[in-house]
Amino acid sequence: MRKSSWPFGQVPRFAKLAIMNLAFIGLGKMGAGMARNLLRAGHTVTVYNRSREKAQALAADGARMADSPADACHNAEVVMTMVADDHALDEIVYGRHGIATAMKAYVEKVGQDRIYTRDRD
Repeated sequence: MRKSSWPFGQVPRFAKLAIMNLAFIGLGKMGAGMARNLLRAGHTVTVYNRSREKAQALAADGARMADSPADACHNAEVVMTMVADDHALDEIVYGRHGIATAMKAYVEKVGQDRIYTRDRD
């Protein structure tokens, strides 16, 4: 059983099935806190941020640091982003080494005012 920060040091039985491989991109004030809580819950979390210092802080808590958004989501079951605006999200998803280059099926993008779905070619 993996080490966790649950109150008694182990992930409870009911939570074992819920442990996932996650990617978290965007580690500002909100994103870092969310990613840290996912780590504390026992999930495997790979993180990416444009400034590596923010990712290094989470690596000290057990996260794997990625070199690009595509690298972060390579083996992820779920990819979460917490970035400033639609332009930043477009770069993270569709830019060079973006999430869309590594996803197996499709990408759903939730912007501030819209949702996009793009089928893989």
